[in-house]
Amino acid sequence: MIDFSDYIQDRTSDFTGREWVFKSIHDWLGDPEESRFFLITGEPGSGKTAIAARLKQFSDGTETASQKLNHLKPGLISAAHFCSARDRRWINPHTFTESLALQLSALYPEFAKALAEKSGERQIRIEVTQQVGSVASGQVAGVIIKNLDVSAISPEDAFIRVVREPIEALFSSGFDKSVIILVDALDETILYSGKVGIVSLLAQAENLSERIRFILTSRRDERVEKEFLDAEGLFLSGEEYNSRNFEDIEVYVNKRLKHDEKLSSQASELPRKQVNELVTTITSKADGNFQYVGFLLDSMARGQRSLTELEGLPEGLDGLYHDSVGRLTTVAEKNWLRDFAPTLGLLSVAQEDLTFSQIQSFTEQTESTVWSALGDLQQFIEERTIGDEKRFGLFHQSFIDFLHRREMAIKKKTRRNSYYLPPGEWHSRIANYYWAKFHEGWEGCDDYGLTYLIEHALAADFDAETRAEVFDRILTDGYMQALLDHSGWHLPFLEDLQLVATVDPLRAAGLCLKIIEGNRPNSLVLQRSLRLLVELRSNSGRIGNARSSTHRAIDAVTRFLAEPSPDANRQLTKLLKKAKNPRVKGVIALALGETGSRQAAPDLLNMLKTARRQGSWAAADALIALNDPAIISELVTWYQETESAADKERILYILGWMHAEEARNILPEALKSSRAVIVRPALDLMWLLQPAAGDGAYLIGQLQQILESDPKKPEKLGPWSDERVQKRLVRAVVKTGETGALGYLKRLQEHVASRGEPKDLKKRKKLMESIDGAIRDLGRGEGPER
Repeated sequence: MIDFSDYIQDRTSDFTGREWVFKSIHDWLGDPEESRFFLITGEPGSGKTAIAARLKQFSDGTETASQKLNHLKPGLISAAHFCSARDRRWINPHTFTESLALQLSALYPEFAKALAEKSGERQIRIEVTQQVGSVASGQVAGVIIKNLDVSAISPEDAFIRVVREPIEALFSSGFDKSVIILVDALDETILYSGKVGIVSLLAQAENLSERIRFILTSRRDERVEKEFLDAEGLFLSGEEYNSRNFEDIEVYVNKRLKHDEKLSSQASELPRKQVNELVTTITSKADGNFQYVGFLLDSMARGQRSLTELEGLPEGLDGLYHDSVGRLTTVAEKNWLRDFAPTLGLLSVAQEDLTFSQIQSFTEQTESTVWSALGDLQQFIEERTIGDEKRFGLFHQSFIDFLHRREMAIKKKTRRNSYYLPPGEWHSRIANYYWAKFHEGWEGCDDYGLTYLIEHALAADFDAETRAEVFDRILTDGYMQALLDHSGWHLPFLEDLQLVATVDPLRAAGLCLKIIEGNRPNSLVLQRSLRLLVELRSNSGRIGNARSSTHRAIDAVTRFLAEPSPDANRQLTKLLKKAKNPRVKGVIALALGETGSRQAAPDLLNMLKTARRQGSWAAADALIALNDPAIISELVTWYQETESAADKERILYILGWMHAEEARNILPEALKSSRAVIVRPALDLMWLLQPAAGDGAYLIGQLQQILESDPKKPEKLGPWSDERVQKRLVRAVVKTGETGALGYLKRLQEHVASRGEPKDLKKRKKLMESIDGAIRDLGRGEGPER
């Protein structure tokens, strides 16, 4: 979950006025018959984010609204999300959904309980911790949702399953209070390059309980406003509010001149009359725009402008930016295109803040040139330290918009923007850097390139022929493998394909087929590939090469799923029996799971028992998708009869993700197995089932044995020496919330660190990450005393 606290604090520094805005929100909150949406709009820099941030502070109790605004009280906001195109995560609909779900689960136990039940769904990753609290009648068990990952499913499905459905469960439980959700800067989410964004998800809320209400902010943008036509609205920049904006800005300027040490020092040397004229001039030039005033006063505080230098002060935010860049270029005696444009151009299209070395690499400039530019451009750049590394980004979206605008309006006249930086050129610069450097070997590519290269390539000003050439060089087996090594599975590559599909569906379909035919892809990835092919079918027609029997079979499968009919299950079953290729059998099995028809269960069970490894795993995932309780007893019996460790592994896997409580009887035997391949899914099964008496004590006992073992002789632990087993053990321990768990996990952390160089660095890294996360979660002091 994103921590917005620093962002909120920064956006409310020297906050002033806006009482009339809060009064409108207060009145809307007090009238349950009003629209569920309250949409605050305004020009860039009009203070929308500051208002949203102040509302969150009222809710958090860190600031207090005036007494007459009694609806703006602590606890007002149930969940808040701030969107910013300068950090791609903040406008990602998956991140947004996770953020809302985690905040709501922390506030409402019934929501958390309903969300925890989703942990049984293979494509939703949820870390749940049991919490035991005291009430008058005794102890009550609850849950804490620690982490949530919905990236494996579509944004719509994610929002429905982890936000809408738990909210519906909350109100079905008898909850009768309002749930207020705050979302800031919806206009910036339009820059998200996927098909479904945050605005679309919020528009789906219309059929929820009327007690769920939203406070939204946005610039005036038809793409946003058309989705909320019935919203109660307030346009901050409207002429009817000119006098109120003027008053608020006048108070703000006086406050800054009085309390800002550098400004007050300068103002104290001026006659009072001149200070009053200064306040009036700045307020008038600002034309109701807080960003104008803030930027101007900041530049005065830094000594880049004088308080007495007001003659010729431009009107409007674009005018101020244009004048400020021009003054800087003149004062610094620099050439705009050579010295400043490269750094600003790259930062204006960066998907997250960049490091110094990244800026230098993308600009292909010397270290001294980049260092000098960053120093000169301080008034336009925010510098943040993340870990041990400094990162740089542009300070406000309105400045990015200014740089990307060919023309600007000043005094209601259109003027040419001398500092226009076409975004496509700078996207091209980044895309060209990566494919030129790594197209012969992607294994050395950094995280930024692997995460955002496709977005830059899509936004670059390439013609169709060049873009096709770039995609040919990027979307290779080597790039696919680099992404797989970087993230551990093919899902990020599939997300890239979703983007490519918007401009080149045939290429995306071909690459999906390559994943399906590739080297043992994860079955979840196979499932996602199949779904994308079904989506693409309407644009690309036939899937694959008609001369390939594999492609013909996959084409038939996508046709049955794209054009569902009562006969689809029979046709797919017939296709399954005819198929010879194990990979094709796996895809057909997954398709049967997608149909939801339990008539397919017997054929899938047969495939589970008889197919080779890959086909058998596909059948397992298809059975999980079907979720037919009638197969549970047969699976339990088969587990007790089979001698095959591979069979036992798959059976435990299915029973776990089906939340089959009947499987608890086979858990003791599974956990005693001498084979790690059986113990791993057994621990998963324990984690997925409802906690039972003795689970926590058993798990702590296993931890104790590991801690007492010699780190140099792990083989004496049998299967429990396997670090993937230990990773699952940690996860299961966290869920039980067993007393003393935190201390044992800290000792395990030390034990692992003392083991020496592992054979498999990835397994060691994942184990340590799991332990670190568990210690962090349990150390927050939530749940029982530890």
